[in-house]
Amino acid sequence: MIEAIARPAPNRFDIVVGARVSQVRKAKGMSQGQLAQALRLTLQQMQSYERGADRISCSRLTEIGAALDAPMRELLGETISKEAARAWNDRSMPRTIRWAS
Repeated sequence: MIEAIARPAPNRFDIVVGARVSQVRKAKGMSQGQLAQALRLTLQQMQSYERGADRISCSRLTEIGAALDAPMRELLGETISKEAARAWNDRSMPRTIRWAS
């Protein structure tokens, strides 16, 4: 019998970044499907990013910013600084990351 492996819960930071991408995308009047197509991704992958289920790499976030004509500051937003500060004490966050205040 094959046993299913439980997927770890999404990291809080990934959830916040995904939600911010969704917020900016909607403000720009673009659907998930349109953004996915512009990035050559499946709709399912885009949904996973926006839910925070999958971590968005820095290079992919740059591509998302270009597709949305949005700077990184807009994608990350002010809430990221607060969330990153909270997550800093979370053991799942890498200790090598330094967040600007």
